[in-house]
Parts: sequence; C-alpha cells; structure tokens
Amino acid sequence: MDIEFDRATGLFSLPVRLGMARGLRVAGAFHVITVCCLALLMPLARLGPIYGVGLALAGALLCYEHLLVHRHGLAKLDMAFFNLNGLLSLGMFLATLGDVLLAK
Repeated sequence: MDIEFDRATGLFSLPVRLGMARGLRVAGAFHVITVCCLALLMPLARLGPIYGVGLALAGALLCYEHLLVHRHGLAKLDMAFFNLNGLLSLGMFLATLGDVLLAK
C-alpha cells in the first residue's frame, strides 16, 4: 500500500484508485472472504477441530493486522501485512497438516 511508489511507477493499485482508507476496507473485506472460504473447506475436506482452532487463530491474526494499521497507521504496515501473513500461512499449514495426520 505504498501509494506514492504506485503513482510514480504508473501502477493502478486499489489504494491509488480508491484511497488508503477505502483500500484498507477492501483488504478487510477480502480477509473476511478468505476466512469464510477456509471455513468452507472444513466439511468439504472433512477437517476437524485442529484445523478449526488454526482457522480461529488465523481469523484473530487477520483482525490484529487491521487493528495495528488502524491504530498506528502505515508505520506498522510492513509488520502487519508481511510478517503476520507469513505467520498466518505457516500456522494454517501446520493446523491443516496436524488435523489430517493426527485427527484421523
């Protein structure tokens, strides 16, 4: 969400088109959609409680990301959307693997 870089290089990112506040709202909406889609995997892939705990933690982490940016502005953007997303993806992988290997 580096609007100045995007403008300088001619990128048509959502923050450039919509502004920072609306761009963050769109990101939040996509995070809600992500959690919903991951929840839909539970019955489709017969995933159980280990995956469910991982999904709940992932949802909480996504909320925390948005809270960081809301409270601290762009100063916490790198930590919020890069470091925490890496942790989130690793956590979801481990929760899925754990559920598949241990709960069956």
